[in-house]
Amino acid sequence: MALTNKQRQVTDISVWLMRYYQILTGCVKPRSYKFGRYLEIQDVDAVKRLFRSRVKITKMVVLNDTVTTLAQETAALATMKILERRFANKSNYEK
Repeated sequence: MALTNKQRQVTDISVWLMRYYQILTGCVKPRSYKFGRYLEIQDVDAVKRLFRSRVKITKMVVLNDTVTTLAQETAALATMKILERRFANKSNYEK
């Protein structure tokens, strides 16, 4: 399914509506908590370890971007540089 609108339109269906519809109709398949990783964007060492790991079983990474101090902001910028190097090329969805 391709998204045709670059910005949300009045006629677009909310992702949340679809999720709740799937729950109500029984179309949800629970996944293991090991499916992905949850990291804080300012935890530069954890991000480095994730990409240094030789085992590539992580399918999804969630980066929480709650930054409240200057030190956390500096660390978050370091994480962003790591991500920019790791994912230098845009995906098909970003072009």
